[in-house]
Amino acid sequence: MDNEKLHQLIDVYDVLYQPWWHTKSFYIIAFLSIIFVGSALLYFFWKKHMGQQSFSYEQIALLQLQKLHECSYNSEESMRDAYFQMTMIMKAYLSKRYGISLINKTDQEIIEAIKGVLPLDIFTALGELFQRAYQIKFAHAAISLKMLYADIDYIQRIIYKTIKQDNGPGVS
Repeated sequence: MDNEKLHQLIDVYDVLYQPWWHTKSFYIIAFLSIIFVGSALLYFFWKKHMGQQSFSYEQIALLQLQKLHECSYNSEESMRDAYFQMTMIMKAYLSKRYGISLINKTDQEIIEAIKGVLPLDIFTALGELFQRAYQIKFAHAAISLKMLYADIDYIQRIIYKTIKQDNGPGVS
């Protein structure tokens, strides 16, 4: 009887027919594919959720300013570009910190927009800085490397002041 069933599976050319999805190589390929897809999904999940370091906007701004400070500037044009980058960093920082949209505003508009939001001492410091940056960027005022580094340090101190302000008196 078993021989009769086997005989039914033999086709015209006397070859035993076995569907491709029942072969050993199909099972091996399917198993390896499942392992590959599972590993890829785990990797992307880890990369998206676990692998990201979350930085606060203060840390991001300070890191960007530190990168600006570490760059070498060999021409006045590169120093002017650094002032553009420096003001963009401050625009982004102030926008995130105080919840006001400053990215698409000029330096003069920023001064007006932050007038009532910031404490007076920080406002005057930023006002002076944005005025000086405006003169350097657009009026091509005299610029030196020492002045650029001093302004980067000045902005870092302003960010630290805003952090201290939020932490309250006596908390560092």
